[in-house]
Amino acid sequence: MKTTTILLIILATIVLFSAIGLVLSIVGAITGLVWRFIFSPLGVIALIILVVYLLKNRKS
Repeated sequence: MKTTTILLIILATIVLFSAIGLVLSIVGAITGLVWRFIFSPLGVIALIILVVYLLKNRKS
């Protein structure tokens, strides 16, 4: 194999791992925001309102 081919394979691997890391980082940030919202007082109130709304709709 030529040196440039090996270099391109190494660079493609680095780019691939960087892209996977970026996606996992974004997913982790979104998940963290969701958990912070759910367990905040505002999130608890919103969750209670949602449950009450869904239970009232089921009965009527």
